[in-house]
Amino acid sequence: MGLIETWRLVKPTIVGIVRQTASERPEEYKLVALGTGVCVHEKGLIVTAKHTIVNHYLRNNLSVDMDKGPTDEIPEDLFCVFTGEPDHSGFGLALQARPIKITFARERDLAFCILPPVTRYHAIKLPHYKTPIFEGQDIAAAGFPLRSVFYSSMYPNLFRGIISMLDPHDIICDINLHRGNSGGPLFHCETGELLGIAYEYRETKVEGVLVDEGKKINFLAPTNIVHAVPYNHIKLGVEFFEKGQL
Repeated sequence: MGLIETWRLVKPTIVGIVRQTASERPEEYKLVALGTGVCVHEKGLIVTAKHTIVNHYLRNNLSVDMDKGPTDEIPEDLFCVFTGEPDHSGFGLALQARPIKITFARERDLAFCILPPVTRYHAIKLPHYKTPIFEGQDIAAAGFPLRSVFYSSMYPNLFRGIISMLDPHDIICDINLHRGNSGGPLFHCETGELLGIAYEYRETKVEGVLVDEGKKINFLAPTNIVHAVPYNHIKLGVEFFEKGQL
């Protein structure tokens, strides 16, 4: 398959990690992206970057004990959102679910969120143990950059780059990701198999850029250096989930 066909399969598995906030109208609410996740099991197992959720716990004055194991103390405003595809009305919010349990990896920047067993979820294809990956190989990534507000037109973005360096504990990619992509998947361009979870990227501070009316702004420009947790670190969580031990 080419990337166009692969993206059609992967896109429904991408999850927005969001917080629900009040809107200007009392009967409405906004969903603000905290980061990205991906569904790795049809029974509702989501993988994301640990720091995305831990930071939100701290904002809600909730403690996080990595040694305690799974927790069912979930912030009330934390949700996982599958955006689906836009329908004739322009809305494409396919599913919004609040995790019932979260497990934080102690040594890696990973968190596993378990969703309510109310449906069969779209899950990304997991790699076969013989699936080869190489330095220089094309790779794709997806996510919700810049922590945007979820509107009716808010859908995951697709990115493409190459693997720059591989070791058993890290994948370094040459791919242009932005804040908000943390926790999103890196996947095989042709097969759609999950290869890793993005957890870190580098930014360069740019100061004094001239914009309209003589104003100058400062901003953080992303570079192309992105780090990802390889799938072999995710696999154990999937296996524990299938055994009912996560």
